[in-house]
Amino acid sequence: MKKGLVIIIFLFNAYAVFGQSNYLVYQLRGDVMEITGKAHKLLRIGQLLKNNAVLWLNKGSGITLICENYSGFSVNTAGRYELGKHQQICNQEDYSMTAEYFKFIWEELTHPHESPEDNRRKYMQNEGAVVRGCPGIFIDHVFDNINLCHGAVSISWETNLSTDRLLFALYEDENNGEAIFSTHVKENAISFDTIKKHAGNREDIYWGITVDGNEICPRKCIRVWPENNYGLFLDSIKKLLPVSINKAEWNYMAGFFLEVNFFISEAFNFYQQAAIMNPALERYRLTVDDLKKKLKKK
Repeated sequence: MKKGLVIIIFLFNAYAVFGQSNYLVYQLRGDVMEITGKAHKLLRIGQLLKNNAVLWLNKGSGITLICENYSGFSVNTAGRYELGKHQQICNQEDYSMTAEYFKFIWEELTHPHESPEDNRRKYMQNEGAVVRGCPGIFIDHVFDNINLCHGAVSISWETNLSTDRLLFALYEDENNGEAIFSTHVKENAISFDTIKKHAGNREDIYWGITVDGNEICPRKCIRVWPENNYGLFLDSIKKLLPVSINKAEWNYMAGFFLEVNFFISEAFNFYQQAAIMNPALERYRLTVDDLKKKLKKK
């Protein structure tokens, strides 16, 4: 029996309740202030708040906060808001993927000198992932398991071996059988379009690289998704995303969830949309640059 990729959708609980004493300002709309005595100080994204903080929201303003246990909630009602009176909103642990995403956001906002494009990888641990090595050839782990529907990108690898010694090959089976397609590649990369073309109607396809005719690299899995099936899957993710965040962050979170579920090409497209909408945000830009290099995207 062929081993397909494991697809995991991590639920978002937009109204998760939790109970910690510190909060991180995650999203802001309009003017939201912290009241200290008679002073009103405008809040900023990335600011930490104590449990006794008192907020003032102007009309049309809103704020989304992340709690220390990495759940989140939003306040969108104008007027005074005392965090200490709403501890019940923060008293239940959240083990969803959203909590993992918020861990990533908390670290990114509170450790500005680290690399967000690397940090996000730490919060993408997935039981469906299989890491396979290849002596003499470095293949980034994002290619170990792939779900694929569309995308003008490529699988790439790094090696000091001469390209005329290498063959890229596709197989029907994870471990056995001859290649159904093989080709020399000059730039240590092959496009997803080429793979889809030679996959035919197969749902699962396996690929590897041979050296001097010897298959030294364990085969890696690609699951090819029909457009309709991918559309349904994407819709299910969209329904889980919070409505309280801005459109750029919405796209970035959608990309994060897609990348967790091995849709690397599709995730890149959402990350890129986030970067276009807010080119000044380093997290968006560095994530796009990181994947652009791996996927040989121009």
